[in-house]
Amino acid sequence: MKKTTDPVRRQEITDFYHSFYGAYSNREWDTMITFLSEGITAIGSGPDEDCTSSEIVLERMKREFEQAPEPVKYSIKKLEVFDICPDASLVMAIKDLELKVEGKPVHFMDNRTSAVVVKENGGWKLAHGHFSQPDISMSQQEGERLRERNRELENEAESRTRELSLRNEELEKMNDIKNRLFYTIAHDLKGPFNNIIGFSQLLNENIEGYSQEDIRSSIYQIYRLGRRTFDMLENLLFWSKAETGSLDYHPTYIRLIPFVEEVKRYLSAEAKDKELNIEYDIPSNLVAYADRNLLNTILRNLLHNAIKFSNTGGNIRITAESGDSEVLVSVEDEGIGIDEQLRQELFDGMYNESRRGTSMEKGTGLGLVLSRSCVERHGGRIWFESEKGRGSSFFFALPKVMPKSVDELFSEEDQEF
Repeated sequence: MKKTTDPVRRQEITDFYHSFYGAYSNREWDTMITFLSEGITAIGSGPDEDCTSSEIVLERMKREFEQAPEPVKYSIKKLEVFDICPDASLVMAIKDLELKVEGKPVHFMDNRTSAVVVKENGGWKLAHGHFSQPDISMSQQEGERLRERNRELENEAESRTRELSLRNEELEKMNDIKNRLFYTIAHDLKGPFNNIIGFSQLLNENIEGYSQEDIRSSIYQIYRLGRRTFDMLENLLFWSKAETGSLDYHPTYIRLIPFVEEVKRYLSAEAKDKELNIEYDIPSNLVAYADRNLLNTILRNLLHNAIKFSNTGGNIRITAESGDSEVLVSVEDEGIGIDEQLRQELFDGMYNESRRGTSMEKGTGLGLVLSRSCVERHGGRIWFESEKGRGSSFFFALPKVMPKSVDELFSEEDQEF
């Protein structure tokens, strides 16, 4: 075959091809039937299907175009005509197509077609064609995948927006908490420092006229106020570390009896003021694997709370026992107990303004929050039981870790006892 050299023949076939494909793309089926030869053999996309009449060819073409809900736009980029014989030619074309699937354009570039045309009754008609109509169903699947991905992205964006909103709320809440906390700390520090300054000034100005009992009483008050202030600042420091996730953790094996006695001595002044009896029931050989500073913070705060909310002349009991996988410690008092409405707030991880004790003692409101953080730093758990008017019991359990050797069983601090 050679390319058509007759310009009139080439123009006739080119005009026919444009008219045919224009009617095909716009579903002008009545016009289409005039372009089809009765002796047509096959037409369509994919594997050729034998067709015996123009009506069958037309049904096939309609079926293909059911995939595209709107007309197909096309532009022919290249068209070549080859002579087969005086009354037949081969048309080869390259064109771009634009379909709309669910209202969105889908482009097919360099789509190739071929057609055999024959001359009948002075005009050209299609005798065989292969149009390589693009598979729109794949575009529909891809479109659905894109829409699904778009929905996922929208959901993700919505989720992140909600998350950012919650974080902003948490930050605002934390800022409010910190402001209230710093105000409370500053206010509570002012009183002890004023008293310390006052007692110190009185001692300095009148020490010659004071009796030994007066001097001892003033020194005791200075010591008591100074230690209370120190505890307040230490809790604030621990809280800051807990909030930033920077609590130091260096566990060792600690003998509990001497450790509990040390904490008990530290708080003996407060217990003495309220005539409280603090006793403990701990096996003599019981040890815990814990960070000394964190364990001190836990036990000191729990015991301080027991003292704070105990009535004068009451009892406080510290117990400890070893289980299969945990060491369980409890601090029990006979005090005023905890209101039902306050129970959910005690360990919520946020700062709660402190309640006044039975002797109107103040506090930072950080003790139980810090205790929880310190217990969880060990991988342990903490909880409580309470009955209004009959006291509270606070429990914490630390994982039981067996030593590798006797040498590592006790820390240097324990060896002092």
